[in-house]
Amino acid sequence: EQLLPATQLIEERSEAVEYIKSKIHAISTTEEGEEGNNENKIRSFKVIFEDLATSEKLITYHEGALWERYDLTPKFCTIYIATNHICFYGTNTKLVIKLKDVTSIIKESGSIISNSIK
Repeated sequence: EQLLPATQLIEERSEAVEYIKSKIHAISTTEEGEEGNNENKIRSFKVIFEDLATSEKLITYHEGALWERYDLTPKFCTIYIATNHICFYGTNTKLVIKLKDVTSIIKESGSIISNSIK
């Protein structure tokens, strides 16, 4: 039910098709069988974000940083990408964003942290 509204925001048909394929793949695979995810990170995600644990499936995770608009320094954290949310967790950081609320993603290469996204 959330796929169609999200694809209407994607201008290129091929990108919309790839988006749908990735969502279907994420839903159809089991967490334990996914390459790149280990049991500890899956368990951590389910404990930290317990309100999402029953409805969300962890797709992947990365170590990274969250740089909020008015902060002078980034907050290092684990970034969890689930079927419908992106979650950040670290020291003094716990943030959940619905993927459907993300309006754009821009790769930043000239900022203080190279290869970052905005």
